[in-house]
Parts: sequence; structure tokens; C-alpha cells
Amino acid sequence: MAKRILIAAGLTGGHIMPGVALAEGLSRILPDTSFLFVGAGRPAEGKILDPLGYQRATIQASGIKGRGPFGKLGAAIGAFRGFFKALGILRSFKPDLVFATGGYVSGPVGLAAFVKGIPLVIHEQNRRPGLTNRLLSKIAREVFLGDAKGGRYFPKGKATFTGNPVRESILALGDREGHQRREAEGITLLVLGGSQGARGVNRALLGIIPSMAKAGTKIRVIHQAGAEGEKELLGPYESSGLDFELKDFFQDMPRVLGEADLAISRAGALTLAELRAAGLPAVLVPLPTAADDHQTENAMSFVEAGCGILAPEADIAADKAEGKASVGSGLWGILEPLISEPSKLSAMREAYRKLPAASSGLGMAERIKERLLSARKGAKKEEAGEPENPKEKAGGEPDASEPGTKDPAA
Repeated sequence: MAKRILIAAGLTGGHIMPGVALAEGLSRILPDTSFLFVGAGRPAEGKILDPLGYQRATIQASGIKGRGPFGKLGAAIGAFRGFFKALGILRSFKPDLVFATGGYVSGPVGLAAFVKGIPLVIHEQNRRPGLTNRLLSKIAREVFLGDAKGGRYFPKGKATFTGNPVRESILALGDREGHQRREAEGITLLVLGGSQGARGVNRALLGIIPSMAKAGTKIRVIHQAGAEGEKELLGPYESSGLDFELKDFFQDMPRVLGEADLAISRAGALTLAELRAAGLPAVLVPLPTAADDHQTENAMSFVEAGCGILAPEADIAADKAEGKASVGSGLWGILEPLISEPSKLSAMREAYRKLPAASSGLGMAERIKERLLSARKGAKKEEAGEPENPKEKAGGEPDASEPGTKDPAA
């Protein structure tokens, strides 16, 4: 029987891509499954989902954290409206399961699923979970973890480490053979500011364009800059003589990751998962305004392994050691040794072996399939008047090293 999965995932690529990876995995093992993505109508949702052909719906939703009293009141009213809109969407689509990836879209949808008695599974990408997922975990059937250390924040026995899934086309990039030969001819630098660009990263790059143009090593730049960044950077790139590719947003991320030798990137969990899958050395610039500074926490696993270098946004704006205020000089101080000595990039690529292997959404899909089949079996028993076997419920012994976290093979 065909299944219907509603995926609450909006706002940014970091929330949307786990849903896409799950949909890819489920489509392989349950080919007749239908999907509906629910977001907040933000630009990234259309940019990512429309080319893939997924059906979309929107609700009203906005964040509460960091707002003033009136802003919080407005967000609460919006969430209330979003909840009733979500109820209508659930009545119309009739999903067998709701999968939520955090962020404030997930709150109203997850609560509506609970009220309707629809199984809810959530995915937390970050080492430090956001408020929405911490609250939804109390009513969710299961919590999938992108980082095993996040299990301590969730109810005991509910959390399962699955990793942060990436698309199959990106997972296939794991073989980085040939990069040492390419680096002898020149370096391709990939600049990623997330699905919406990054003003601070763009500003730092703007300051080092002349240095890159004069470098002894030939540098090609692929830059995802966001709409405003594309306008600001086009002129300076064109006049520099650099070989560059500048866009608001890249739909063909597997291609640009595969062509790159080094990345400058934000430290969103899904971006890091894609860098891990591609084995791409990275200079990581955490978003300074990220809730609870979770991007810095995310980046630390890469820094500790040796495949990433932490570059706080405040530090790449100027070279304080020389008393200068030239934008980007701090960033060039990090990049120049990596670009001039390719052996350092080789060592960083090798360091990825210290991290868990990247994975597709297939593992999550298998867990979802088990839950769907278990729910159907439980419904049949209920119709027959038989009590449901508690062992059929998601559970398993928690990993003693991470409270609340189950072994992924459980």
C-alpha cells in the first residue's frame, strides 16, 4: 500500500536537505511513497525543492528567540495560526507519518501531528539541539541524531544516531583521487555561505580578491554569495582577472563540491555533512548569530580531527597583529599557506578518516519503514482485539556513553 510522508522542513538548506535525503532513501525502498514538504514560504525552499519536483505547502511561522516583547507576541500569534493551517494540511494530505527537521516550521506541524494522532519523528542536525526539537522530542516517537553527542538533550531511549544524511550524488564524491595532481596546476576555492549567502564571508572575500589575483598559485573561485552578495562581488571579480564562477545559489552542488580543492564555509550541520562526504578541506566561519553558538560547536569536530580550520567572523575581518583594519587580511593569512603548500590540503583530506563516514538518507528511511510497518501491524492487532506487543515499539538500550542515545543498529 502506498505511503504518504509529510516533511516539515523550511527556511534554510540545513533544515530542508535532511528531508530531501530521507525522501530519496524512502523512494528507493518504498517506491510508491508520496511526499509533501511544509515550509514557511522562504526563497530557499523553492530554490531547492522545486527543481526536484516535490510538492510543497506553507504555513505561517517565525522565530521567538531574540525578539522583543511585541516581536514575541507576533511570533506566538503566527505560530497559533500556523498550527491551525497545519491541521488543515494534515486533514487534506492524510500522512502516515510526519518527519520534522527542527526550526520554527516544525513546531506547529509537529504539534498538529500529535493532536491528530499521527506518528512524529524528528531529526536534529546539530550537536546542541534547538528549542523546537527539544520541545517536540517529548511528543515524538523517535529522534534521529546528526551528532551522537546530542543524545543527552533528549528523553532516554528515544534518540538514535543516524548522522546527517546527504544526497547520493554527493556521497559518491568520497573518492578524492587526483586532487594532488590538480593542486600542482592550481587551486579551486569554493566559498559557501549556506543557502542564503553570508554577508560576513562575502565581505572578507571582497577584501582578498586582489591578494588572490596576485598569488603565486593560480586560483579559481566558485562562490555562492546570495542575491545581494552576487551583485556586490560581480564587479570586483570581473576586474581582478581571476577565473571565477559567481552565483546567488548553486543547484548543482555535487558538481561544485567535486571541482573544489578547498572550501570557505559556514558551519551548518548539513553543510559540514556535505564537506565530509566530499572529503573537502575547509576553513569554517561559524554564523555569529546562530542560536547558542551551535555552529561553533558543530565546527569543533572538524577542527579536532584536523580537516577544518576555525575562523571566527570577527577574526577574518582584519589582521589585528599588524594593527590593520583591511577587511579580509586575517582570512588571507589562513588561506595563503594552504594554497601555497598543497601538502597541507592532502593532510587535511586524510584527517577525514578520523570522523564517522558520511551517509545517505537510506538508514533513516529503513528506520521509517520499520515504524510504518510496525504501526500497520499494531493497527491490525488492535482491530482484532489483541494487545500491542511493547517490544514492537521503538526502544532498545541506550548507549551508555551518550545518555538517551540508541545504537544505530538497534
